Amino acid sequence: MDTKIVYVLCSTESDVYFEQFLLSLTSLGIHDPDCDVEVVTDGETYRRLQAMGEILPERVSLKYVDIPEKGRDGFYNSRWIKTNLRQIVSGDFLYIDTDTVIARPLSGIDNIDADIAAVIDGNGQSRFVDRGERKKLDDAGMHGLGEGPYFNGGVFLVRDTAASHAFFSTWHSSWQKMVDAGARLYDQASLFKTNLESGQLIRELPGEWNVQTCHDAAAHYFKEAKVIHYYAALHTFDQIIIEHIKDNGGRLDAIARDLASGPLRNGIDIYRQKSFKGRLLYPYSELLYRLKNHPRLYLSVLHFVNDFANMLSRFIRF
Repeated sequence: MDTKIVYVLCSTESDVYFEQFLLSLTSLGIHDPDCDVEVVTDGETYRRLQAMGEILPERVSLKYVDIPEKGRDGFYNSRWIKTNLRQIVSGDFLYIDTDTVIARPLSGIDNIDADIAAVIDGNGQSRFVDRGERKKLDDAGMHGLGEGPYFNGGVFLVRDTAASHAFFSTWHSSWQKMVDAGARLYDQASLFKTNLESGQLIRELPGEWNVQTCHDAAAHYFKEAKVIHYYAALHTFDQIIIEHIKDNGGRLDAIARDLASGPLRNGIDIYRQKSFKGRLLYPYSELLYRLKNHPRLYLSVLHFVNDFANMLSRFIRF
């Protein structure tokens, strides 16, 4: 695999971002043991990792970045780094969020021809921004933007090209303006804005490259999943991270390693079997997948089902 993998890690002892990263890195090592990995951190995280000793494999390189004085916490720092990655990392890279598990080899990314490529947010909405995401744009003062593909920022391929460098420069500037408007967590909304302004430079990756488990359309892609992006939304993942990595001194025990080696068998399927919503998720996801190129109908079905489920949740525990 020629494309390096890049993570952004800003973590303290009070959160689980480091433990999420260990789970993702371990699963990556199972499927792509020889790939180069670069972890970009802020100064505090870098010092913490150095103090932990040889906990990371030799193939993993660390690079820390000095965040400007405006940097106040890990949320800000991670997004400052993320929107600056093209200026920080050399060569082609595949960026992956820490709250992920790798389910299959990623070497196929070498064959993707694009300056930048990513998966549609929600694993299904093709050319329409969800009403919740549109509100984030409005809250940041970004009114009147046209329609276009709304990409998820959890996994993206970036080639070392002049176009990608210019894109990231604009993205960081746009994100910074959102920060100044009080919307500092919305790097994805500024990504949407930047992509429109760049003439839609981002190309779409197939959904299996970023299976977003908290979205109803994701289940269609589980059977071919390469990267499972769980957002700590499934209790199975959240419980394992806390009980079997964090409480184990930052090392994966046998249960956590089982999840890393078989995230579908030992994570998603467990959730699907034990949860009423999980049992309904697969057929519903197939319906959404078939509607993905009809965005208004897709969103109408999605909003109707979500509103109906919210009403039922007052009486029934899913």
